[in-house]
Amino acid sequence: MNHQRSKDHTEQLDFYKKEIVKVVHLMYQRQFIAASDGNVSALLDDGNVITTPSGIPKGLINEDDLVIVNRHGEKIAGAEHLQPSSELKMHLRVYELRSDVRAIVHAHPPITTAFSVANVRLSDVILPETIFTLGMIEFSEYATPTTEKVAESISEAVVSNDVIVLTRHGSLTVGKTLMEAFSKLDSLEHTCKIICEAMKISGVVNASSSSAILTPLPAVEVERLREIKRKISERGKCQNGNGRCKGCPENHDQLCSDKEKMKVEVEVEVETELGKEEDILSEKNISYIVNEVVKRLAL
Repeated sequence: MNHQRSKDHTEQLDFYKKEIVKVVHLMYQRQFIAASDGNVSALLDDGNVITTPSGIPKGLINEDDLVIVNRHGEKIAGAEHLQPSSELKMHLRVYELRSDVRAIVHAHPPITTAFSVANVRLSDVILPETIFTLGMIEFSEYATPTTEKVAESISEAVVSNDVIVLTRHGSLTVGKTLMEAFSKLDSLEHTCKIICEAMKISGVVNASSSSAILTPLPAVEVERLREIKRKISERGKCQNGNGRCKGCPENHDQLCSDKEKMKVEVEVEVETELGKEEDILSEKNISYIVNEVVKRLAL
């Protein structure tokens, strides 16, 4: 039994090391971070946390650079000369507050960060895809980086949100997997780019929120999209009640062997819902939403 547990732990550790390095390199390649900016962590089954170290350029990081800490933030494994991320307190606070979160990504995406510097909020839904991929985009109050204040600033918002813009300090995205947390970061910056370009086209320089010059989706449409998301989420759950099949690896292949069939069913449901009233979304947007939803649900 102990031998099997040790083997499982080693396999999980190897998996997370590879995933963290992959995610960090993606963040660097997509210019969501520069130099040694940002940090990534994952929660291990034994309760400890594997995280990126402080002070190493993320584009050069490798598996041997990662550090393991306990839930008190004390280093228990890793190269002697390396210390855990300076924002570790923020990560530990999220794991404390959210039992469903297993991975955290903190980055400095330029457009997203620029919105917070300009004090332009993203509280209104401008793009329908935001409902499915991001939910509400919350802004935290400014807090001095590397201090306990950062953990305090996100505590309320992270309880019910997976995406938070850290004022003048980037973004925080969380998920059940590292790729899920990264995908939310990717979608967040993409959304902000679209809104930024729309604001430029509108010729607006100063605005307190994106909705001040861009027309948000009507409230009824937002609610319809949320209802579609709820229905799709229910259909993506395992029959044994343990949540999405991603959490039940022994049944994963059996439950998810027919992705294309699921996508067709979802598309029919989306079109049916939108067909109840005058369609606001184009066929192209519907197809995009379906693909994004299926991808985010890890079906």
